[in-house]
Amino acid sequence: MIKRRWEEEGLLPYVRRFSRMMFTCAVDGDTTRWRIPKTELVPEGVYLKYPVEYNMTKETCEKKEEK
Repeated sequence: MIKRRWEEEGLLPYVRRFSRMMFTCAVDGDTTRWRIPKTELVPEGVYLKYPVEYNMTKETCEKKEEK
């Protein structure tokens, strides 16, 4: 349905795949059933659940800015 709508609006030629740019985080007091967030990010003010996700996101965003 989304593809059809994009076609109708003439947007499909502009649609591109891109590397994932997200990471799992939490704020103080959040509950979890999986991993407890431990690593704090100073600028964003959140806790990382999986630091490797953040690092991958940062790398991807930096590559996008270079272009």
